[in-house]
Amino acid sequence: MTQVFWADLPGWATWVLTGTQAVDFLHNMMTQDVRSLDVGEVRYGLFLTPRGKVVADAWVARTDEGLRLFALDGWTAVLDRHLSLYRLRMDVRWHVRPVRAGWLFRPSVGGLDLRGWTVRVPWDGGTADLVWTDDPEPLRRDASVEVVSIDPDTWDRWRRSIGWVWPGVDLAGEEWMPLEVGLSHALSYTKGCYVGQEVVAKATYLGRPPRRLLQVLVTETLDGAPEGGVVLWQGEARRTFGWGPGRDPLVWVGWTWVPFTEVPEPVPTELYLPDGSRRPVTLRVPPWLAAVQAMYPLPSKPEKARREVRDRGR
Repeated sequence: MTQVFWADLPGWATWVLTGTQAVDFLHNMMTQDVRSLDVGEVRYGLFLTPRGKVVADAWVARTDEGLRLFALDGWTAVLDRHLSLYRLRMDVRWHVRPVRAGWLFRPSVGGLDLRGWTVRVPWDGGTADLVWTDDPEPLRRDASVEVVSIDPDTWDRWRRSIGWVWPGVDLAGEEWMPLEVGLSHALSYTKGCYVGQEVVAKATYLGRPPRRLLQVLVTETLDGAPEGGVVLWQGEARRTFGWGPGRDPLVWVGWTWVPFTEVPEPVPTELYLPDGSRRPVTLRVPPWLAAVQAMYPLPSKPEKARREVRDRGR
């Protein structure tokens, strides 16, 4: 008997986009290449402001009828405003409705059939599947497979502990650019222009982002989330945010911004709480983001072509 782990993920919506210009419209709005999508393929992308700040994140899929977006329901209002601002007179329409979303962690075995749109993601030293489906029974299995259900809270603790950033949850209220978080898998460098593309290209080819996101890990028991705490980074106080419970042995997991630098190893430091107390913490690059960056490395900086010198017979 083979065990697989399944979690229903509440709070997701699907956007059904149709119209003769739906593909071109979304291609010009997202950081991901939409035109090259095959039917059934799913890719992760972002929507940006002209200044390169993230408006929302979503997964995009091509269907026989048009396009689907899958996004947390909390993005619905802001994403609708953003798309409506740029639609103008293009022939594209959308409607939004709830969709069943789930997560599946399994070894590479047969005996299991997923119904819906799926994408593989790094997970705690292996990989897992994100699933969106209109099917009331997304998992079809034979007798050799046992499905173990995980409740959403347990799953969310696990997600947070391995460093899988969910922008609508962990970065709520923050202003940030894609490369500051390390979401290189959301970017296409071959598709051409999109809203905010010039800022992304500048950060990629002309230098590096001004800051980066690190996890803040607490292993001691506290009386509630350490909201308002600051950590020391190279002698400077850096605010923390986005705190949530972690998976043992991590009691609380939060986030902080630090000036961009390489952080090859976890860094021990202290968390200063508003009541004047201090707690030991560890700062690290989120392992999930490191795994994604290994899967989707940034393109190398293009070399400048040598200027051709015309032979003038001298």
